[in-house]
Amino acid sequence: MKIKPHQQLPLRKDLQLSIILLVILTFSFGMYLIRTPLSVPLMLLTTIVFVLIVSPLLLLANPTLIKVLRTAQNGRQIVSGLAVLQVIFYLLYCIAVNRWSFPQAGWLLLALCFVLFIILRVRRDNISTPLDLALLLLLWIPLEFGLYKPIALPPIQELINPIAFLILYWLVVVFFLYRQYDVGLSFRLRGDDLRTLVLYFVLLFLLVVIIGSLFRFIAISDRIPALSDVLIRFVFIFFLIAIPEELLFRGIVYKLFAQLFKGQPWAIGRAMIASSLLFGLSHALAPVSPFVTNSLSSWGHLGLPWIHIVTASVAGFFYCLVFVKTQKIMAAAGIHLLLDWAWYVFFSG
Repeated sequence: MKIKPHQQLPLRKDLQLSIILLVILTFSFGMYLIRTPLSVPLMLLTTIVFVLIVSPLLLLANPTLIKVLRTAQNGRQIVSGLAVLQVIFYLLYCIAVNRWSFPQAGWLLLALCFVLFIILRVRRDNISTPLDLALLLLLWIPLEFGLYKPIALPPIQELINPIAFLILYWLVVVFFLYRQYDVGLSFRLRGDDLRTLVLYFVLLFLLVVIIGSLFRFIAISDRIPALSDVLIRFVFIFFLIAIPEELLFRGIVYKLFAQLFKGQPWAIGRAMIASSLLFGLSHALAPVSPFVTNSLSSWGHLGLPWIHIVTASVAGFFYCLVFVKTQKIMAAAGIHLLLDWAWYVFFSG
């Protein structure tokens, strides 16, 4: 993999930042593991699998690295080899915790073969094809609606879904490296980016409070989380919720709709609305509050948390707005982080 002289400094700086953030995330994960009744060997194995699964997404938050991998002759082999290594370690982990499942392993290996075929055989450009939509539907939708039951990390007091991160890495490789979607994938935000995400967070926060108060969906929490919990939750929300969801719904789904509506009136606005509605619907399996059940009357048997779906759709629109304004996916992840973290600290609902 050949790196040009002018690429060496930005590449090194972004890699150093990603490694620092990975250390912070791994330390927080270790603090979480200590609270679980796992043996020391299993803690170590869980940590190794965790790092191997989440680190590629952090390391790819590097525009220079993405450019290098796009043009490198062995770029496809590198990202494909890492995908295979991740799956092998995940399956070994399933065996170690005695949760092996042949159907799940078979599905995962078939999905990996499909992804490898696209990475290694499909031409690289920025033109979306029906294969892109098929890839997204076949990989993510069944997982989103709970059709697959992966072994979580850790297996006790579950924290993350490793298959979700495997799939997200595959999608990032396909869409960002070979479809060349430009989403400003970098942890480095400028002052203007930070001001934009803070401004829209304040507006969104006020709007969510108004909606939640009108429909009695939220209430001021009567608990005060411990400082350690607040800090660890801040890290987990950013890396394990905000970044993955923004990569998927703004980095891929919004971009797909933008390609679909390209050349039509209000193409960007329609893509924003469509992706935001899908983001809202992805919360359809969230726990249903008594208010939702009691208020839906004849629709109550559906069990749809419609207020939660509406609120998530509105939030998704603001996340998308920040992304469009800044052209930085991490800015969208930033406003996502602030809202989810504020919800955890101050509200119950």
